[in-house]
Amino acid sequence: MRSTAAPRSAWPGFGRRRGPPVSRLYLLLFAAAVLVPAGLFAVAALQNRADVLREGRSSVERTVAVLQEHAGKVMETQELALARVADRIRGLTPEQVAAPEISLFLAGLRAPLEQAVSIWIADEAGVVRAGSQRWNPALRIDQREFFTVHREGEPGPHVSAAFRGRATGRSSFAISQRRAAEDGGFAGTIHIALDPGYFARFFAEAAPPLPHLAMLLRDDGAVLAREPERGPERMPADGPLMRAIAAAPERGMFEAIAPFDGERHLYAYRQVGSYPLHVAMGVNRGALLQRWYANLRLFGAVAAIASALLLAVSWLAMRRAAAERAAVQRLRETLEQLRRETAQREAAESRVRQAQRMEALGQLAGGIAHDVNNVLQAVASGARLMRRRPEDPEQVKRLAGMVLEATERGAAVARRLLAFARQGELRADLVDAAAMVEDLREVLGHTLGAGVVVRTDVAEALPMLHADKGQLETVLVNLATNARDAMALQGGGVLTLSAAAEEVTEGARHGAGLLPRSYVRLTVTDTGTGMDAATLARASEPFFTTKPAGSGTGLGLAMAKGFAEQSGGGLLIESAPGAGTKVTLWLPVGVAVEDAPPETADGGEAATEEMPAPRVLLVDDEKLVREALAAELVAHGWRVEQAADAREALRRLEAATPFDLLVTDLAMPGSNGLELLRQARQRVPGLPGVLLTGLVGDGAAAHAALTEAVRDGPFVLMRKPFDVRELVTRAEALLQGGATEQRRAQAG
Repeated sequence: MRSTAAPRSAWPGFGRRRGPPVSRLYLLLFAAAVLVPAGLFAVAALQNRADVLREGRSSVERTVAVLQEHAGKVMETQELALARVADRIRGLTPEQVAAPEISLFLAGLRAPLEQAVSIWIADEAGVVRAGSQRWNPALRIDQREFFTVHREGEPGPHVSAAFRGRATGRSSFAISQRRAAEDGGFAGTIHIALDPGYFARFFAEAAPPLPHLAMLLRDDGAVLAREPERGPERMPADGPLMRAIAAAPERGMFEAIAPFDGERHLYAYRQVGSYPLHVAMGVNRGALLQRWYANLRLFGAVAAIASALLLAVSWLAMRRAAAERAAVQRLRETLEQLRRETAQREAAESRVRQAQRMEALGQLAGGIAHDVNNVLQAVASGARLMRRRPEDPEQVKRLAGMVLEATERGAAVARRLLAFARQGELRADLVDAAAMVEDLREVLGHTLGAGVVVRTDVAEALPMLHADKGQLETVLVNLATNARDAMALQGGGVLTLSAAAEEVTEGARHGAGLLPRSYVRLTVTDTGTGMDAATLARASEPFFTTKPAGSGTGLGLAMAKGFAEQSGGGLLIESAPGAGTKVTLWLPVGVAVEDAPPETADGGEAATEEMPAPRVLLVDDEKLVREALAAELVAHGWRVEQAADAREALRRLEAATPFDLLVTDLAMPGSNGLELLRQARQRVPGLPGVLLTGLVGDGAAAHAALTEAVRDGPFVLMRKPFDVRELVTRAEALLQGGATEQRRAQAG
């Protein structure tokens, strides 16, 4: 009996030692099921709120940067247009400005400018003399703000407040500049009326999909353009935006209560270049948080589901694992959605960077067009003056020199651009590096400023290098100018130009990727601020620059690298913050060639006896080029007949009188110059030929390909533009070589 009683008495004690009652355990599980998700919900909500606000601020700041870039490009375009108008009417009297062709010129200039409403020229009394559209001749603008400002002496450009145009009837604001008389006095104004709606449309396209207010405004608070269009005409000087601009003019971001709706807004602004203009954007802070409110609903749903799952765990352990797997799956989907949003944002930023590259290319194209237009203006003006004064030989001679100088400048523009693209034909020759470095020291010592000390370090017995001397000097001067700018922040420094010989052997690893051969190493070293690793990695990229807007194009180092590699060498940049910068160019050593008697294209010796004036067939589809070249050859005593294309040239070749030489353009519509030379030699075997081309590329490869194509006779390839004396010399060598071959054939 005792043996059975003892076990029964032990069960109650065992039950007390197991823990709290079941109801208390349920309460603990219930509390955990509610408090743990609620805590996680609170932490996630706070973190997500901070993320949403941070992304909203970043979006507004990026949008304002895009608006600033766009407005700056528009204003620069208008300044270029004002400069073109000023150049067009420079030296004209008011009556000449009033001529119809000036208004036609203004209309043609305005046509491609979508942002421009009209262009006007007014005299010193405010009377409109010319415009891009019809106007009332009695119209005066002497009461306009910009006119009074220029009359009082401001040269411009000046940006006016908004007004309604009297001739156009449209809301506009103007960018203008002062016209100066020959004595420096006030001669009137040139102004371009700009369309606020153009800016408003761009604001609408660039702004994020949130309720916002985007503006272009002056420093005095006058609103020039806005989106949406309804809004204040002027921002109050004591308002939060104007106070912020006054405290930090360049850029800023802040939150404040908007005076027009009493709600809290996020504002961002930036100054447009050096103009007294700002772009600004305000976004309702509540609108920014709409996405957070949506996320709160999602997070609340997740928290509620988690609580339900935890409550279910207390009742059914088997379901707990399945519920946890479902929650993990939902979390993965949320993370995948976040990753997709991140990828979309990065794609949008990539599109913005591409747009910036296109703007840079547009700036480069505008600069090249400016140089080419200047050359064409000089050539056209000189030609017109020579046509008007043919009886004045001294004047004609002077003008002809001016035209030749202008054409050389045009060729120089093409060479610089092609050197950047690594396609230009360099005029390489032997260069004395030691003498060139010494000459540059003299020049740079007087041009870099008193704060820069120029030193040289040239090795003895330095060999001659092989490169285009003019391009090399330009590269070194550009590098010296960059060095001066880097040292300007610390008040000056030391610039060292070094030159030494270097031998790169087979298998050697070189930072500039050089081939094994002998080089002359040129180094430009400065004691400036240096570059960090990120800047150094992009230093030779086209259009990359750390200088302020308008102070550099970002092409200098890219062009230097292109020149060095095209010359058969390389370039390497070494720099570190506080340690200065060292730019090294390697250029191949040149081999001196002894003078030898001239040879013809097929290797024959040059004849020395005088030859009669050759009879030449000149072929070019460009009439102006053909007639000008024919006149120069006739002036050298040659007998010249002209043909506009290959068909006409072949008809002339079939005439009874033979030709001594064929001079033809290489690129012509229909049958080109190469095919013409082949067909001509079927009629006149061995006919010497001169092929003229304006194309660019690898000169040696092009000549080798042509030689393979026309083996049955001598020829030379010449690139435009050229001096006709060079053409005469090379053609005479061809003709003398042909005469020598005939004598050899007769002797045999």
